[in-house]
Amino acid sequence: DNLLARVSALSARSDKPRLERLLAASFPYLGMTELRDVPLAVMERLEAVPAVWLKQLAADKEIFKDLPRSVQRQVWRLHACMSLCLYV
Repeated sequence: DNLLARVSALSARSDKPRLERLLAASFPYLGMTELRDVPLAVMERLEAVPAVWLKQLAADKEIFKDLPRSVQRQVWRLHACMSLCLYV
């Protein structure tokens, strides 16, 4: 709870590098239900989740349904773009 409170206090703009580092460190634990809240909170704070993470999220339907709606939209946009690029 303390870590989640600290994450929610971070600014998406001024703390972006810090949030991205925290996402990189916590992303591997997304599959663990007990630890999932940390990377979810970090992604929710970021205005734009890096594409490398979005691609991995698109591949896991179980985790995708737990994502914040703003992150789901980013996955949908990236997935649509990737699908269109295959046909161009």
